[in-house]
Amino acid sequence: MTRFTLLRSTTLAHEAISVAETAGDLEGAGRAKLSIIEELAEQTKAPGLASIYQTAADLFQRSQDPSAWNKLLMRIARRIQSGESDPACV
Repeated sequence: MTRFTLLRSTTLAHEAISVAETAGDLEGAGRAKLSIIEELAEQTKAPGLASIYQTAADLFQRSQDPSAWNKLLMRIARRIQSGESDPACV
């Protein structure tokens, strides 16, 4: 992924998060945050992934059905903890 593509992808994801939060769609905002982790993990350092994960978890806790997201959050947490991102990436 080129640097431009990475920047554009990140920008679009953050726009989706903002729109979802503004519309009151906490689950949509959380899903957008988790998609950043899934799609950009190789280009993001572990502390950044952990921060994104925490904010997604906070959004899901405030959603209509927080228990529905437990499996997804656990899968993403295991990915972050296993160090699947490249520590040399910005």
